[in-house]
Amino acid sequence: MAAVALAVFLAAYLGDAGLGFIVDDFAWIRHGQIHQPGDIVRVSTTAVGFYRPLVSLSFGIDYALFGIDPKPYGLTNLSLALTCALLVFALARALRLSREGATVASVLWLFNFHGINMAVLWLSGRTSLLLTLFALGTALSFLNNRPVLMALSLALALLSKEEAVLLPLMLTLWFRVEPAADAGATLSRRHALVAAWLVLGGYLAVRFGSGAFWPGNAPEYYRPVQSLGHLVRNVLEYADRSATFSAAAVLLMLGWTRRWISPDTDDRVRLRLAVIWVACGFGLTVFLPVRSSLYAVLPSVGIVIAAATIAMRLTHATPASQRLKMWACGLVIITALLPVYWSRNVRWTELAALSSAAAGDLVRYARVMDEGGTVLIHDDQSTRVSLKHAWGTLVADMAAMYLGGRITVRVTPPAPGTPGVDARGLEPPPSHVLVLRDGRLVSQSGSD
Repeated sequence: MAAVALAVFLAAYLGDAGLGFIVDDFAWIRHGQIHQPGDIVRVSTTAVGFYRPLVSLSFGIDYALFGIDPKPYGLTNLSLALTCALLVFALARALRLSREGATVASVLWLFNFHGINMAVLWLSGRTSLLLTLFALGTALSFLNNRPVLMALSLALALLSKEEAVLLPLMLTLWFRVEPAADAGATLSRRHALVAAWLVLGGYLAVRFGSGAFWPGNAPEYYRPVQSLGHLVRNVLEYADRSATFSAAAVLLMLGWTRRWISPDTDDRVRLRLAVIWVACGFGLTVFLPVRSSLYAVLPSVGIVIAAATIAMRLTHATPASQRLKMWACGLVIITALLPVYWSRNVRWTELAALSSAAAGDLVRYARVMDEGGTVLIHDDQSTRVSLKHAWGTLVADMAAMYLGGRITVRVTPPAPGTPGVDARGLEPPPSHVLVLRDGRLVSQSGSD
């Protein structure tokens, strides 16, 4: 089952991963570049709006190894997603799910329609993958009574994305729901909780000096909403993005087995822990005005643990041969859905391909320009596949990455918020004018 699921997952994403850099990718790569030891300190102590130094360092490592070839960056994201799936399996086993149930949880997490494709195909989506990876490591270390490893995993999760600030609260609630096996384990978990809150305090102190956003000075779309209607809509949106796929799978299993066995003690404990995971996973993002499927990547771990628990209850009295047929049917369904996954990938692949093609054309034109020249690009914003969405406000970062900063690049009309341009994007006067036409850059005269 696992081998077939892996093959289908790779068929869904391997070919589309790493086709090009899009918007935030340019900033992460520029900030994460390490040319001397002092750069490690810079990356670790300063923010690019957000304080996510581990993300910057991961891009810095990719840049040091692969330069500006986007494919290995995409393979990094793909590898992170698969590693997360392995840890979902490990967490389910630590919560006393059978191997069969843990495999179901892992597969459900990988094939969720929302979040995973964005996290894999948009290189900046690795923020959520790194967060999930180290959050899973934190939970596993806590359950296995390894407080030092737990503290390290928590620190890495905090350095990946802000949602990790609720992990100490989650562990505290888990401690109350999931009793340890003996007095020694109880003491170890108490030590782990103390360490978790100390790590959080240290993180907040370092973050304060980094210049990162806080709720009071963040852009408006990252400030908590105070509208009940908006909050309710967020809850419904994220319930769909995190739980619909798993709920559909459980309903199909219910239709197959047509039986229900009441949960036992382990099941009830596991379901409570899963609910706590989901609540803490969405504890920050559900209050934000901006919505993103990336925000469902971490909380959906709790969803799939709960779904796998229910699935195992449904199949508890089912003969092994019937369960095998049911899992085979599930794999056939996932395989049949490959065209749906590919169609959902298009949103990201089209922008990535445009970004790479336009950057390649720009490099070619820049070879015949004098240093210090300016290129003005007329964007075609009549379609979503435009430079506005591929490069956004980070045109200068893109130009620095591909052209080494020797040529200034402007896009008109500029994306809202682009620094250093007037309303028309014509300052300074251009020495070369290009037009985006059919996904490629051509000179204004139409020649190449």
